Amino acid sequence: MFRTNQKNPKGFQDKYLFNLLKYYKIWVSADPREFLGFENQLRLVRMRKANQKIEKTKIEFYFIYSSSSLNDGAKTQLQRFCSQYDIIPIDFDKDLPPLLEAEEDKELYAIGQEELRRAQANQFGNLAAVSDCTRLLVPVIERYGIYSDFDVQVALASLGVEFVSVRAPVLLNAEMVMVREGWRFRLILILLLFHVRKKMRPNYQKKLCKRFEMSREGLFKNIKRHLRIHHSYVSIRN
Repeated sequence: MFRTNQKNPKGFQDKYLFNLLKYYKIWVSADPREFLGFENQLRLVRMRKANQKIEKTKIEFYFIYSSSSLNDGAKTQLQRFCSQYDIIPIDFDKDLPPLLEAEEDKELYAIGQEELRRAQANQFGNLAAVSDCTRLLVPVIERYGIYSDFDVQVALASLGVEFVSVRAPVLLNAEMVMVREGWRFRLILILLLFHVRKKMRPNYQKKLCKRFEMSREGLFKNIKRHLRIHHSYVSIRN
């Protein structure tokens, strides 16, 4: 369940708010020599430049990656890239485990970790599942803000406000069941916006958190089901 330790801006005690000051992307590279492909680097830079400040308040931008998937050269390139564009790198392998408290989050992380291990061992691990699991971790959502895929450009800073009042969290997802080329199974979460505030009516807060938990539970089941199918197919094929 979400903790409610977020700062609540004055005058918004009875509304549900999106915090537009934090964004993050996730990428786990299949190539140890490259932290992120050139096209996605351009997309990331474009979105970062579109979300720098809201009035005088700086927007925080995070990039979640796996250090165990990169060689030393790629790690150096990543640090230089993040420094140049004011992006904060977050290591899946080292930075996320200390944040996990709930058993559901630990289970999600373990699934992603196992898929990463399989991929690194050339055992047909699903790197997309690593990202799918990571973006559903409550501590990640709490700390790093608004998630979007690389091919989804979000420029909410143009609204000129730090918070947007809405009725509920936004969770846009699409599911690709089968792709004939390689018969890959994948779950895609396109855009995730969720913000928990400290001063919210208890019943409303409980309702919102329950709604998200139900959505996350459904996505979690889909991830596990598709991974079972994926590994079963790989075993039969080989």
